[in-house]
Amino acid sequence: MLVVEREPYRWFPHAGGRHAIPIDAGPGDTVLTACGEKAVLPRDGMPRLEHEPECAECDTRWRRQRGLPTREELLSGAIRRTCRAAGTAALSRRPVRTAGVG
Repeated sequence: MLVVEREPYRWFPHAGGRHAIPIDAGPGDTVLTACGEKAVLPRDGMPRLEHEPECAECDTRWRRQRGLPTREELLSGAIRRTCRAAGTAALSRRPVRTAGVG
């Protein structure tokens, strides 16, 4: 039998950003976003998500709750892998030589 775990949050445009709110919040409810901001959901339906920037704190809390690496962890791992493949130290301050220059 396949067991699908229910998402704890859904995304909601609030205060100029995209925040995570409890999945079972309904129209007219006052909720706390995952980052701790108070949001009042409209009574006449949920607004559409557009191109709001995602709240970094909400995203981190959602990822941790789901057991996923945070964006920072993904980025630092990608930097380490890229540098290891190139044979350089991560975030090295060494000057980069360009062919034909110098």
